[in-house]
Amino acid sequence: EQRWVDILDQLLHKIFFHYLSVSPKDRRVVICDAVHSTAPFRNAVAHVLFQRLAVPSTCFVADLVAPLYLTGLSTGLVIDLGYRSSRVLATCAGIPFVSAFRIAAPGARLIVSRLQGELRASLDPAALSAAANLLDDESLLTDLLVTACYVAVDMTDAKLQCDQKVTFKTAKGDPIAIPAECRWRPCEALFASAAGEEDPADGAP
Repeated sequence: EQRWVDILDQLLHKIFFHYLSVSPKDRRVVICDAVHSTAPFRNAVAHVLFQRLAVPSTCFVADLVAPLYLTGLSTGLVIDLGYRSSRVLATCAGIPFVSAFRIAAPGARLIVSRLQGELRASLDPAALSAAANLLDDESLLTDLLVTACYVAVDMTDAKLQCDQKVTFKTAKGDPIAIPAECRWRPCEALFASAAGEEDPADGAP
């Protein structure tokens, strides 16, 4: 705990006095904390804020509860789709159900991997050659995922699925036609984990 105190003391001093240029004695502090943050870390944060910076008050809020405040709601289900995994936490009347907190394997990295595989299987040889840089660059694939891909909906009273290709330009400016199926199939990985599918990149450095 003392090690955390020393680290946080320097960090919080720099935040208040260098970056914000405010007196901590006049500021109430809200800490968006991880659900399973350790007690020594929380104690160290509280010690630095109260004993060394003399803040008037502080409040620890689970990071997956904070998004609800943006909507003005106190009850809801927050799903955080991260890079390596997805996190889910239910909150009722402002109280998070920590015992129901879950982490699922599918994340953005798995979807990007799926997108890469779909493109390799769908593009013709000429398009594959033009898209070589795209397929080998994870940041470009992530850009493509954000700009062109979506979660398909196919229900009795609602359908969201586009049959149109989109054109994506590589770093060299070469246009690549992205097949319609490649726009929604990668996102199906979010719903396939129940069958035991895992991120193929897990365990990789």
